[in-house]
Amino acid sequence: MTDADTTLPPDAHDRERTRTDLTSTLFVEAGAGAGKTSSLVDRVVNLVESGVDITAIAAITFTEKAAAELRVRLRDAFSQRTDETARRALDDLDHAPIGTLHAFARRILNDFPIDDGLPPGFGVLDELDSNLRFDDEWSDLLDQLLRDPDPATPLDGGRTLVELCNFENFGVDKDLKKVALDFRYNWDLIEPLVDLSDPGPFVIATGAVVAAARDIAQTPVPSGDTQEQLVTKIGLAADELADAVQLSAQLDQLLALSKAVGKPMRKGSKANWKTLGEDRLHDLRAREQQLVDDIEAVLQRVRAYRKRLAGAIAGRFVLDSVRGRIEAGVLDFHDLRVHARRLVATGDNVEIRRALHERYARVLLDEFQDTDPIQLEIAV
Repeated sequence: MTDADTTLPPDAHDRERTRTDLTSTLFVEAGAGAGKTSSLVDRVVNLVESGVDITAIAAITFTEKAAAELRVRLRDAFSQRTDETARRALDDLDHAPIGTLHAFARRILNDFPIDDGLPPGFGVLDELDSNLRFDDEWSDLLDQLLRDPDPATPLDGGRTLVELCNFENFGVDKDLKKVALDFRYNWDLIEPLVDLSDPGPFVIATGAVVAAARDIAQTPVPSGDTQEQLVTKIGLAADELADAVQLSAQLDQLLALSKAVGKPMRKGSKANWKTLGEDRLHDLRAREQQLVDDIEAVLQRVRAYRKRLAGAIAGRFVLDSVRGRIEAGVLDFHDLRVHARRLVATGDNVEIRRALHERYARVLLDEFQDTDPIQLEIAV
């Protein structure tokens, strides 16, 4: 082995293959600073030298900064060459599809807007404008949700929505908005995963819980036993729940009753129950625990209804916003990805896929570990 051989990195063969094996699909994994970008530049240069037009190489990066760096380094690489192929690549570099996935998606959609139901010459909102538009639309929705206290449907907001959202610190403006924001960045998943139908009027049934709690409160218990104080608390909480009229008060009293019962299996002394019978203590504890379970079952139905209502309101709002952007002739960054994926990866757009396949002879994905399913579908 010569001294020159010992200076070669252990992955020299793989590095050389990355630069020169231009007909294979390769996955290159290396740590930061290992020279991935240099290898990417060399691969693009060699593809061009092999006869692939620079405008037929889609080099997709994760950030604008990475795209700018790649362009600069490619410009430097071609500038150092004097052959006609390099000069032509240098002239066409500004037209090459080198950029972020959003830029590549926009390029595709600009070529086939009508096929995807978009207006020709559509604009793209930057992050600031997109956020401002969302905030304005959200303010309009809040006004609509809170305008009529008793609308015909809970989807229009009103008293039921407010009281459900005030339950367990789930706010209309703060938490419902979080749901809408999550939907906004995943709006393509709303229709297949979210029930957007009208959930109908909400009815909370507390009669059975009140009856069970009052029955417990009337149970004879030994004087001085810890169960004596417990059944008294349960009876008082049951009366408060029975007197509650508004939904918010009913929910508060349900929680209060649940808190009053606490952990009944720890209440009561067997020594105190010898006269009445230990089996009665076991029976009382079992009924108290069943009361806890029944209360939780009611609360779970409340939470499930609120979840469905919040999903339907937020989902309809976000999809209306998507349609509004199309009508206004503008898209945001997530719109670009979803529409491009829909154009090239779904439906019967065979001719479009064939045209794009012929136009982009090579696709190079930088930072592949950050590639999401939508990006991958577009690339494939």
